[in-house]
Amino acid sequence: MSEPEPSSPRPERTPIPERSPTAEPEWTGKSKAEPIPDWTNATATWLGAWEVHWIGLGAMFTLLTLYAAFSIITMMRVKQKRRRIFSIFVSSMLLVFGISRAMFLFINPYESPQCYILPSCPALLTRILFGIGLPCLTAAFSFIQLVFLQVVEMRLYPSRIQSWKFLLGIIITHFSLAIVTEIIIFIFADWKSLSIACQVFFIVFSLALSSSFVYTGTTIIRHVQNSSRDVGSIGQRIDTEAHAHGGKTSLTKLVRITFLVAALGLVSCALQIYSIFAVYDIYKNDSPQPWPWWAFQTLFRCVELAAGCTMGYVSPRQTGNLKSIICCAHDQEKAVFYYTDIENSENAVTIQNNGLYNTSQGISLGQRKIDRV
Repeated sequence: MSEPEPSSPRPERTPIPERSPTAEPEWTGKSKAEPIPDWTNATATWLGAWEVHWIGLGAMFTLLTLYAAFSIITMMRVKQKRRRIFSIFVSSMLLVFGISRAMFLFINPYESPQCYILPSCPALLTRILFGIGLPCLTAAFSFIQLVFLQVVEMRLYPSRIQSWKFLLGIIITHFSLAIVTEIIIFIFADWKSLSIACQVFFIVFSLALSSSFVYTGTTIIRHVQNSSRDVGSIGQRIDTEAHAHGGKTSLTKLVRITFLVAALGLVSCALQIYSIFAVYDIYKNDSPQPWPWWAFQTLFRCVELAAGCTMGYVSPRQTGNLKSIICCAHDQEKAVFYYTDIENSENAVTIQNNGLYNTSQGISLGQRKIDRV
Protein backbone atom coordinates (compact mmCIF):
# COMPACT_ATOMS: atom_id res chain seq x y z
CA MET A 1 0.00 0.00 0.00
CA SER A 2 1.56 3.23 -1.15
CA GLU A 3 2.04 6.05 1.25
CA PRO A 4 -0.06 9.19 0.60
CA GLU A 5 1.80 11.93 -1.12
CA PRO A 6 2.48 14.89 1.11
CA SER A 7 0.19 17.77 0.32
CA SER A 8 1.77 20.87 -1.18
CA PRO A 9 2.46 23.52 1.45
CA ARG A 10 -0.03 26.34 1.60
CA PRO A 11 1.35 29.77 0.67
CA GLU A 12 2.05 31.89 3.65
CA ARG A 13 -0.18 34.91 4.05
CA THR A 14 1.46 38.23 4.67
CA PRO A 15 0.00 39.63 7.85
CA ILE A 16 -1.81 42.92 7.44
CA PRO A 17 -0.24 45.48 9.73
CA GLU A 18 -2.63 46.92 12.21
CA ARG A 19 -3.21 50.62 12.02
CA SER A 20 -2.58 52.65 15.08
CA PRO A 21 -5.84 54.01 16.50
CA THR A 22 -4.27 57.45 16.68
CA ALA A 23 -2.96 57.53 13.11
CA GLU A 24 -4.33 60.10 10.70
CA PRO A 25 -6.51 58.69 7.90
CA GLU A 26 -4.69 58.59 4.59
CA TRP A 27 -6.00 60.74 1.79
CA THR A 28 -6.59 58.62 -1.28
CA GLY A 29 -8.38 61.13 -3.42
CA LYS A 30 -7.88 61.68 -7.10
CA SER A 31 -4.48 62.93 -8.21
CA LYS A 32 -4.29 66.67 -8.59
CA ALA A 33 -3.13 68.63 -11.61
CA GLU A 34 -1.61 71.12 -9.20
CA PRO A 35 0.74 69.36 -6.76
CA ILE A 36 -0.22 69.52 -3.11
CA PRO A 37 1.79 68.65 -0.02
CA ASP A 38 1.41 65.44 1.92
CA TRP A 39 -1.40 66.48 4.22
CA THR A 40 -0.46 64.24 7.15
CA ASN A 41 3.07 65.59 7.37
CA ALA A 42 2.06 69.12 6.37
CA THR A 43 -0.57 69.62 9.07
CA ALA A 44 1.85 68.26 11.66
CA THR A 45 4.47 70.73 10.43
CA TRP A 46 2.19 73.76 10.24
CA LEU A 47 0.51 73.26 13.62
CA GLY A 48 -1.85 76.24 13.97
CA ALA A 49 -0.66 78.01 10.82
CA TRP A 50 -3.00 75.92 8.67
CA GLU A 51 -6.05 77.04 10.67
CA VAL A 52 -4.84 80.64 10.48
CA HIS A 53 -4.71 80.30 6.71
CA TRP A 54 -8.07 78.78 5.85
CA ILE A 55 -10.11 80.15 8.78
CA GLY A 56 -8.54 83.61 8.89
CA LEU A 57 -8.57 84.25 5.15
CA GLY A 58 -11.99 82.64 4.82
CA ALA A 59 -13.34 85.07 7.41
CA MET A 60 -11.77 88.03 5.58
CA PHE A 61 -13.37 87.00 2.29
CA THR A 62 -16.68 86.58 4.12
CA LEU A 63 -16.46 90.18 5.37
CA LEU A 64 -15.72 91.28 1.82
CA THR A 65 -18.83 89.42 0.67
CA LEU A 66 -20.99 91.10 3.31
CA TYR A 67 -19.65 94.51 2.31
CA ALA A 68 -20.47 93.82 -1.33
CA ALA A 69 -23.99 92.71 -0.43
CA PHE A 70 -24.49 95.85 1.65
CA SER A 71 -23.24 97.97 -1.25
CA ILE A 72 -25.72 96.38 -3.65
CA ILE A 73 -28.62 96.99 -1.25
CA THR A 74 -27.50 100.59 -0.74
CA MET A 75 -27.14 101.33 -4.44
CA MET A 76 -30.60 99.91 -5.22
CA ARG A 77 -32.04 103.11 -3.75
CA VAL A 78 -30.05 105.41 -6.03
CA LYS A 79 -32.25 107.15 -8.57
CA GLN A 80 -29.56 107.81 -11.17
CA LYS A 81 -29.76 104.87 -13.55
CA ARG A 82 -26.17 104.92 -14.82
CA ARG A 83 -24.73 105.27 -11.36
CA ARG A 84 -26.94 102.47 -10.05
CA ILE A 85 -26.10 100.04 -12.87
CA PHE A 86 -22.38 100.77 -12.71
CA SER A 87 -22.12 100.34 -8.94
CA ILE A 88 -24.31 97.23 -8.82
CA PHE A 89 -22.25 95.53 -11.53
CA VAL A 90 -18.93 96.16 -9.78
CA SER A 91 -20.38 95.19 -6.39
CA SER A 92 -21.89 92.02 -7.89
CA MET A 93 -18.49 90.95 -9.21
CA LEU A 94 -17.07 91.64 -5.76
CA LEU A 95 -19.87 89.59 -4.19
CA VAL A 96 -19.28 86.57 -6.43
CA PHE A 97 -15.53 86.81 -5.91
CA GLY A 98 -15.80 87.03 -2.12
CA ILE A 99 -18.35 84.25 -1.71
CA SER A 100 -16.51 81.89 -4.08
CA ARG A 101 -13.24 82.33 -2.20
CA ALA A 102 -14.94 82.00 1.20
CA MET A 103 -16.74 78.80 0.15
CA PHE A 104 -13.53 77.44 -1.36
CA LEU A 105 -11.70 77.90 1.94
CA PHE A 106 -14.50 76.80 4.27
CA ILE A 107 -15.89 73.80 2.36
CA ASN A 108 -12.82 71.97 1.07
CA PRO A 109 -9.67 74.11 0.98
CA TYR A 110 -7.27 73.00 -1.77
CA GLU A 111 -8.97 69.59 -1.99
CA SER A 112 -7.54 68.65 1.38
CA PRO A 113 -8.91 65.70 3.41
CA GLN A 114 -11.10 68.01 5.48
CA CYS A 115 -14.65 68.58 4.26
CA TYR A 116 -17.01 70.94 6.06
CA ILE A 117 -20.53 72.34 5.58
CA LEU A 118 -21.45 69.87 2.78
CA PRO A 119 -21.97 66.11 3.34
CA SER A 120 -19.46 65.44 0.54
CA CYS A 121 -16.91 67.61 -1.23
CA PRO A 122 -16.62 66.91 -4.96
CA ALA A 123 -13.27 67.99 -6.34
CA LEU A 124 -14.95 69.55 -9.36
CA LEU A 125 -16.99 71.89 -7.15
CA THR A 126 -13.85 72.99 -5.32
CA ARG A 127 -12.04 73.72 -8.57
CA ILE A 128 -14.91 75.69 -10.08
CA LEU A 129 -15.21 77.78 -6.91
CA PHE A 130 -11.52 78.52 -7.18
CA GLY A 131 -11.52 79.11 -10.93
CA ILE A 132 -14.17 81.84 -11.12
CA GLY A 133 -12.30 84.20 -8.80
CA LEU A 134 -9.95 85.69 -11.39
CA PRO A 135 -12.70 86.41 -13.99
CA CYS A 136 -14.63 88.37 -11.33
CA LEU A 137 -11.65 90.62 -10.63
CA THR A 138 -10.72 91.18 -14.27
CA ALA A 139 -14.34 91.88 -15.22
CA ALA A 140 -14.76 94.55 -12.53
CA PHE A 141 -11.45 96.30 -13.18
CA SER A 142 -11.92 96.19 -16.97
CA PHE A 143 -15.36 97.70 -16.49
CA ILE A 144 -13.92 100.51 -14.37
CA GLN A 145 -11.19 101.09 -16.94
CA LEU A 146 -13.70 101.45 -19.75
CA VAL A 147 -15.75 103.89 -17.67
CA PHE A 148 -12.64 106.02 -17.19
CA LEU A 149 -12.23 106.21 -20.95
CA GLN A 150 -15.91 106.97 -21.50
CA VAL A 151 -15.87 109.81 -18.97
CA VAL A 152 -12.93 111.65 -20.52
CA GLU A 153 -14.13 110.76 -24.04
CA MET A 154 -10.76 109.33 -25.04
CA ARG A 155 -10.10 106.76 -27.76
CA LEU A 156 -7.01 104.75 -26.86
CA TYR A 157 -8.10 101.61 -28.69
CA PRO A 158 -10.13 100.88 -31.84
CA SER A 159 -13.81 101.68 -31.41
CA ARG A 160 -14.78 98.04 -31.81
CA ILE A 161 -12.55 97.07 -28.88
CA GLN A 162 -13.33 100.07 -26.69
CA SER A 163 -17.04 99.27 -26.44
CA TRP A 164 -19.44 97.75 -23.94
CA LYS A 165 -20.41 94.89 -26.27
CA PHE A 166 -16.81 93.83 -26.74
CA LEU A 167 -16.14 93.99 -23.00
CA LEU A 168 -19.26 91.94 -22.24
CA GLY A 169 -18.14 89.32 -24.75
CA ILE A 170 -14.69 89.16 -23.15
CA ILE A 171 -16.22 88.76 -19.69
CA ILE A 172 -18.52 85.91 -20.78
CA THR A 173 -15.66 84.22 -22.65
CA HIS A 174 -13.36 84.48 -19.64
CA PHE A 175 -15.91 82.95 -17.26
CA SER A 176 -16.67 80.15 -19.73
CA LEU A 177 -12.98 79.47 -20.32
CA ALA A 178 -12.30 79.33 -16.58
CA ILE A 179 -15.08 76.78 -15.98
CA VAL A 180 -14.16 74.65 -19.02
CA THR A 181 -10.49 74.68 -18.01
CA GLU A 182 -11.30 73.45 -14.51
CA ILE A 183 -13.41 70.63 -15.95
CA ILE A 184 -10.58 69.60 -18.30
CA ILE A 185 -8.10 69.67 -15.43
CA PHE A 186 -10.50 67.53 -13.39
CA ILE A 187 -10.68 64.92 -16.17
CA PHE A 188 -7.00 64.94 -17.09
CA ALA A 189 -5.55 65.56 -13.65
CA ASP A 190 -2.38 63.56 -14.38
CA TRP A 191 -1.23 65.98 -17.07
CA LYS A 192 1.45 68.00 -15.29
CA SER A 193 2.07 69.97 -18.47
CA LEU A 194 -1.54 71.16 -18.34
CA SER A 195 -1.00 72.69 -14.91
CA ILE A 196 2.15 74.46 -16.12
CA ALA A 197 0.31 75.72 -19.22
CA CYS A 198 -2.44 77.19 -17.02
CA GLN A 199 0.11 78.96 -14.83
CA VAL A 200 1.93 80.37 -17.87
CA PHE A 201 -1.40 81.59 -19.27
CA PHE A 202 -2.19 83.28 -15.97
CA ILE A 203 1.20 85.03 -15.99
CA VAL A 204 0.81 86.31 -19.56
CA PHE A 205 -2.80 87.34 -18.97
CA SER A 206 -1.97 89.21 -15.75
CA LEU A 207 0.95 91.00 -17.41
CA ALA A 208 -1.28 92.07 -20.30
CA LEU A 209 -3.98 93.38 -17.95
CA SER A 210 -1.49 95.23 -15.76
CA SER A 211 0.20 96.81 -18.78
CA SER A 212 -3.15 97.81 -20.24
CA PHE A 213 -4.31 99.38 -16.99
CA VAL A 214 -1.06 101.30 -16.55
CA TYR A 215 -1.20 102.53 -20.14
CA THR A 216 -4.79 103.69 -19.81
CA GLY A 217 -4.30 105.24 -16.39
CA THR A 218 -1.11 107.11 -17.26
CA THR A 219 -2.65 108.41 -20.48
CA ILE A 220 -5.68 109.73 -18.60
CA ILE A 221 -3.47 111.29 -15.93
CA ARG A 222 -1.30 112.97 -18.56
CA HIS A 223 -4.44 114.20 -20.30
CA VAL A 224 -5.79 115.65 -17.05
CA GLN A 225 -2.49 117.27 -16.10
CA ASN A 226 -2.09 118.90 -19.52
CA SER A 227 -5.62 120.26 -19.31
CA SER A 228 -4.97 121.58 -15.80
CA ARG A 229 -1.80 123.38 -16.89
CA ASP A 230 -3.58 124.96 -19.85
CA VAL A 231 -6.46 126.10 -17.72
CA GLY A 232 -4.08 127.46 -15.12
CA SER A 233 -3.17 130.23 -17.56
CA ILE A 234 -6.75 131.52 -17.65
CA GLY A 235 -6.72 132.88 -14.12
CA GLN A 236 -7.18 132.37 -10.43
CA ARG A 237 -10.96 132.07 -10.73
CA ILE A 238 -10.88 128.83 -12.67
CA ASP A 239 -8.15 127.44 -10.43
CA THR A 240 -10.38 128.08 -7.42
CA GLU A 241 -13.28 126.30 -9.11
CA ALA A 242 -11.06 123.33 -9.88
CA HIS A 243 -10.14 122.97 -6.23
CA ALA A 244 -13.80 123.29 -5.29
CA HIS A 245 -14.51 120.24 -7.42
CA GLY A 246 -11.75 118.35 -5.62
CA GLY A 247 -9.59 117.99 -8.72
CA LYS A 248 -6.36 117.16 -6.93
CA THR A 249 -7.99 114.71 -4.55
CA SER A 250 -9.85 112.99 -7.35
CA LEU A 251 -6.74 112.74 -9.49
CA THR A 252 -4.87 111.24 -6.55
CA LYS A 253 -7.57 108.58 -6.22
CA LEU A 254 -7.23 107.73 -9.89
CA VAL A 255 -3.45 107.44 -9.56
CA ARG A 256 -3.73 105.19 -6.52
CA ILE A 257 -6.30 102.90 -8.10
CA THR A 258 -4.39 102.61 -11.37
CA PHE A 259 -0.97 101.80 -10.00
CA LEU A 260 -2.20 99.72 -7.07
CA VAL A 261 -4.04 97.38 -9.44
CA ALA A 262 -1.00 97.19 -11.72
CA ALA A 263 1.29 96.47 -8.76
CA LEU A 264 -0.98 93.69 -7.52
CA GLY A 265 -0.99 92.16 -10.99
CA LEU A 266 2.81 92.20 -11.14
CA VAL A 267 3.08 90.70 -7.65
CA SER A 268 0.72 87.87 -8.62
CA CYS A 269 2.86 87.18 -11.71
CA ALA A 270 6.02 87.07 -9.59
CA LEU A 271 4.35 84.66 -7.16
CA GLN A 272 3.29 82.36 -9.99
CA ILE A 273 6.81 82.29 -11.43
CA TYR A 274 8.16 81.56 -7.95
CA SER A 275 5.68 78.70 -7.52
CA ILE A 276 6.61 77.05 -10.83
CA PHE A 277 10.29 76.74 -9.97
CA ALA A 278 10.50 76.91 -6.16
CA VAL A 279 7.23 75.48 -4.81
CA TYR A 280 6.11 72.87 -7.33
CA ASP A 281 9.52 72.34 -9.00
CA ILE A 282 8.58 71.36 -12.55
CA TYR A 283 11.68 69.16 -12.81
CA LYS A 284 10.57 66.83 -10.00
CA ASN A 285 7.49 64.78 -9.26
CA ASP A 286 7.77 65.08 -5.50
CA SER A 287 5.13 66.75 -3.37
CA PRO A 288 5.88 70.38 -2.52
CA GLN A 289 7.41 71.15 0.83
CA PRO A 290 4.87 72.28 3.45
CA TRP A 291 6.19 75.73 4.36
CA PRO A 292 6.99 77.05 0.83
CA TRP A 293 3.55 75.86 -0.31
CA TRP A 294 1.82 77.49 2.68
CA ALA A 295 3.72 80.75 2.18
CA PHE A 296 2.87 80.89 -1.53
CA GLN A 297 -0.84 80.19 -1.04
CA THR A 298 -1.10 82.63 1.86
CA LEU A 299 0.62 85.45 -0.03
CA PHE A 300 -1.46 84.81 -3.14
CA ARG A 301 -4.73 84.87 -1.20
CA CYS A 302 -3.59 88.13 0.43
CA VAL A 303 -2.94 89.65 -3.00
CA GLU A 304 -6.42 88.58 -4.10
CA LEU A 305 -7.90 90.04 -0.93
CA ALA A 306 -6.07 93.32 -1.55
CA ALA A 307 -7.47 93.41 -5.08
CA GLY A 308 -10.95 92.81 -3.70
CA CYS A 309 -10.52 95.60 -1.15
CA THR A 310 -9.36 97.91 -3.93
CA MET A 311 -12.51 97.05 -5.83
CA GLY A 312 -14.51 97.75 -2.69
CA TYR A 313 -12.80 101.13 -2.39
CA VAL A 314 -13.87 102.01 -5.90
CA SER A 315 -17.40 100.73 -5.38
CA PRO A 316 -20.05 101.80 -4.61
CA ARG A 317 -19.53 105.39 -3.56
CA GLN A 318 -16.42 105.97 -5.61
CA THR A 319 -17.77 104.23 -8.71
CA GLY A 320 -21.02 106.10 -8.42
CA ASN A 321 -19.03 109.33 -8.55
CA LEU A 322 -16.42 108.20 -11.06
CA LYS A 323 -17.35 111.12 -13.19
CA SER A 324 -16.26 113.44 -10.40
CA ILE A 325 -12.82 111.86 -10.43
CA ILE A 326 -11.98 113.51 -13.73
CA CYS A 327 -14.96 115.67 -14.61
CA CYS A 328 -13.25 118.73 -13.21
CA ALA A 329 -10.31 118.34 -15.55
CA HIS A 330 -12.68 117.48 -18.37
CA ASP A 331 -14.63 120.68 -17.71
CA GLN A 332 -11.38 122.60 -17.51
CA GLU A 333 -10.50 121.28 -20.95
CA LYS A 334 -13.76 122.74 -22.25
CA ALA A 335 -12.81 126.02 -20.62
CA VAL A 336 -9.54 125.94 -22.57
CA PHE A 337 -11.49 125.51 -25.80
CA TYR A 338 -13.71 128.47 -24.90
CA TYR A 339 -10.66 130.49 -23.99
CA THR A 340 -9.06 129.77 -27.35
CA ASP A 341 -12.28 130.74 -29.07
CA ILE A 342 -12.36 134.01 -27.13
CA GLU A 343 -8.76 134.79 -27.92
CA ASN A 344 -9.35 134.36 -31.64
CA SER A 345 -12.70 136.15 -31.69
CA GLU A 346 -13.00 139.35 -33.72
CA ASN A 347 -15.13 140.89 -30.98
CA ALA A 348 -12.55 140.24 -28.29
CA VAL A 349 -9.15 141.59 -29.23
CA THR A 350 -7.19 140.94 -26.04
CA ILE A 351 -3.70 141.12 -24.64
CA GLN A 352 -3.00 138.31 -22.18
CA ASN A 353 -1.36 139.35 -18.93
CA ASN A 354 -1.04 136.78 -16.11
CA GLY A 355 -3.95 134.82 -17.51
CA LEU A 356 -6.37 137.79 -17.49
CA TYR A 357 -7.78 140.00 -20.25
CA ASN A 358 -6.86 143.66 -20.18
CA THR A 359 -9.78 144.67 -22.37
CA SER A 360 -13.07 145.01 -20.54
CA GLN A 361 -14.86 143.50 -23.52
CA GLY A 362 -12.59 140.48 -23.38
CA ILE A 363 -13.08 140.03 -19.66
CA SER A 364 -16.84 140.25 -19.96
CA LEU A 365 -17.02 137.81 -22.86
CA GLY A 366 -14.60 135.46 -21.18
CA GLN A 367 -16.64 135.38 -18.00
CA ARG A 368 -19.81 134.54 -19.87
CA LYS A 369 -18.16 131.81 -21.89
CA ILE A 370 -16.53 130.09 -18.93
CA ASP A 371 -19.69 130.22 -16.83
CA ARG A 372 -21.41 128.11 -19.45
CA VAL A 373 -18.97 125.22 -19.04
